Amino acid sequence: KSGSLFEAEQIILKGVLELGQAIMQNFLESLDRNLKSQTQANYQVINKQPRTLNFIFGPVTFRRRYYQAGTKKREFYLD
Repeated sequence: KSGSLFEAEQIILKGVLELGQAIMQNFLESLDRNLKSQTQANYQVINKQPRTLNFIFGPVTFRRRYYQAGTKKREFYLD
């Protein structure tokens, strides 16, 4: 599709960066799922909230579980 090597390089770079973002998003959400199995019995999932982190290959937005223990303590295990 491109008319020059520079344009081809830009297209490839963009694709590689997007692939890195997708891989990292999947990894972090998988880690969050694995952490769920390690939660203490008194922790309840309130909801899942998005978070965006910046990596060398660009920003990655992922969703992680927000937990509550009892009536006060709340935390994200993934954080």
